[in-house]
Amino acid sequence: MRQGFLKYGNWAKSTEMALYASAPKVAIAYHIPLIFLGENPAIAMGDLDVGTTGNANGMKYCHTLEGGNPDKLAAGDIAKQDLFLYRYPSDDEMEWAK
Repeated sequence: MRQGFLKYGNWAKSTEMALYASAPKVAIAYHIPLIFLGENPAIAMGDLDVGTTGNANGMKYCHTLEGGNPDKLAAGDIAKQDLFLYRYPSDDEMEWAK
């Protein structure tokens, strides 16, 4: 949370990354073919980068997630495996899970 505040001015950046990454990660792990998220960022926050196509895979490119890569938030003492729950699934993972 500290790194999110220092680098982006957003103390909740890490929690947002984990929140948005959790639903697709669980769906992939348990072979759930369809998920519904509780809000549409295009409507709720005005983030039109994700569109309203119904394809949640595009969420990782919205302003909040910035490609679904939490490595920018990692400080020197945080290992990459510790960021697993913050990383949005890759396009390959989403395609594999259908």
